[in-house]
Amino acid sequence: MARLQEALGEIEVLLATNARLLQSVGRDVDDGRSVAKDPLVLRHVVIDNAVRRFHFATVF
Repeated sequence: MARLQEALGEIEVLLATNARLLQSVGRDVDDGRSVAKDPLVLRHVVIDNAVRRFHFATVF
């Protein structure tokens, strides 16, 4: 049971991280701020987190 709770907690953290990153870059774009290469880095982080979430979800 402890491993399941840990996996669910990790999934929750990854979801919250992705949401915060997407909101932050989206807000910067909406406000007209330069985001330079941030969207490229963001894309990789969000995809990596999605893969990790899938892994955690399929372990149980």
